Amino acid sequence: MSEAAAHGWAPIRLGRVVAKPGISLPLGGKLVLLDIGRIRNLFAEANGDIEKYMSGLYLIDECSRAA
Repeated sequence: MSEAAAHGWAPIRLGRVVAKPGISLPLGGKLVLLDIGRIRNLFAEANGDIEKYMSGLYLIDECSRAA
């Protein structure tokens, strides 16, 4: 980070690198792993149907919190 700053960059720490790929967020007092691939593909699977897309997001959220 200091070398980046020396080149005029202003990096911001967003997280940390871990051995297992994925993104997790602290939700409800625990760390919840998000299924980013599923979220990414959901809109295409919903064929642009916003209601289907939102229902899918709610289902992903429910499953993530239950895990």
